[in-house]
Amino acid sequence: MVIIALTVNVATNEELKQLTGLSDQQFVYHSGIDCAFMFRNNVAQGDFEANDKSGFFIKEPRVPCLDLNAYKQYRVAEINERTSELITAGYTWAGKQFPLSTNGQINLLGLVNAAQLGMLTFPIDLNTINDEERHPIADNMEVYNIFGTALGTKKAILDGGTALKEQVMSAVDEAAVAAIVDNR
Repeated sequence: MVIIALTVNVATNEELKQLTGLSDQQFVYHSGIDCAFMFRNNVAQGDFEANDKSGFFIKEPRVPCLDLNAYKQYRVAEINERTSELITAGYTWAGKQFPLSTNGQINLLGLVNAAQLGMLTFPIDLNTINDEERHPIADNMEVYNIFGTALGTKKAILDGGTALKEQVMSAVDEAAVAAIVDNR
């Protein structure tokens, strides 16, 4: 798991010590040392002691400190991951969940092509996600309606991701990027 901490920027050790109002395990970025520090109020030593003796700042070089552009790219990757998860979750038809995995999409496209060529004998069963149930398809019109539902579901997911990525890329600062929530 990657931990990314958006941080307060400080330029000197004195500024770092002044940030004792931080809660335990929050991060600050020390631009003079080019490293993140984690404030801990439950340790007896560290790199810099807080002025009020409430804890220490501990150097944490493993925490990625991203500039605005790198943070935007990180958030875009998160949106892409969520988009993939939603597509994999599939689409709903007749109260049942059907796959939109790559294989599921290929199978559905093959079903539509076979229907267009008049190669299907109805009823024909369509397996739900994880092959838990079967749904009997009555005719070509239902095949086309199922295909339209699947296509519409995938397009809505992709369009939602695109809109979120556009918001991320047009954000002017880290706070604006952080405020964008993927609640799809």
